[in-house]
Amino acid sequence: MGMIAGGTGIAPMFQIIQTIVNSKLTERKIGISLIYATKILEDMAFLEDLANYDAKGKISFFPVVEMPNTDNWTYGTGLISPEMIKNLMPSPKGK
Repeated sequence: MGMIAGGTGIAPMFQIIQTIVNSKLTERKIGISLIYATKILEDMAFLEDLANYDAKGKISFFPVVEMPNTDNWTYGTGLISPEMIKNLMPSPKGK
């Protein structure tokens, strides 16, 4: 399942992710890829939870910050690009 969220649009996505991760649905090996973008890092809601799910292999999470205010930021910068989508999202079925 591919998910792309920006800003507060993460709230319904996070609810879906939590439901899948915390239920027996994970026994079906539902793969979740999430690209989540905000203007600044401080606006990124659920960052710690999403990073933990990623570290545990429950989801594939790629955060994107338009204007990172740190030199240590190693993830996406700017806006979500077609290249990010192509490289990080699952392929459409049959392609």
